[in-house]
Amino acid sequence: MQTLSPHFQMREEGEGRKNVVQRYTLFAIFLSEIKKIAYLWCDKSKKMFSKACEYGIRAVLYIAAQSLREKRVKIGDIVQQTGSPEAFTGKILGLLSRQGLVDSYTGPAGGFEIKKEQIRLISIEQIVRAIDGDQFFEGCAMGLSHCDEKNPCPMHHSVVKIRENMFQVLKHTTLYDLVTKQENLELILKR
Repeated sequence: MQTLSPHFQMREEGEGRKNVVQRYTLFAIFLSEIKKIAYLWCDKSKKMFSKACEYGIRAVLYIAAQSLREKRVKIGDIVQQTGSPEAFTGKILGLLSRQGLVDSYTGPAGGFEIKKEQIRLISIEQIVRAIDGDQFFEGCAMGLSHCDEKNPCPMHHSVVKIRENMFQVLKHTTLYDLVTKQENLELILKR
């Protein structure tokens, strides 16, 4: 297993020591690992995450940004700001709510929010696992039903290192890291 880079080790020392430059570096590493794994992934869509996971990450980032502003958001606002289908987004948010990653409230003042202290703790890895399960982290890159160290697929050894790096990036990247790094988050989420 690989050791963590200094950027990840700083996170373990506490949020107070982390500065803006380190957040930008962490985000750059995140994007770099996404590009590597997206290049090697062998599915037809050439996407790293499922569509449900993409919509879920976008929705949670929007909810987190609004929660930091002490605003609870309705499903219609989330759909409008993320460009995702309403019924699909509702199902994803229901799943994330049952997993304890998003708080859901009913009634006239209802909607979705995430407690401020949770925004600093929830990692992107938790969101990916809640929506897509372990397949992204443990499944075969070629989609074979059995692939491991003893019986590897042709891509196994190439993907294992990238997958471990990606796991570390997703595990150590929180909602707070992404939401506070990006000034125009709402514009980006709809692309």
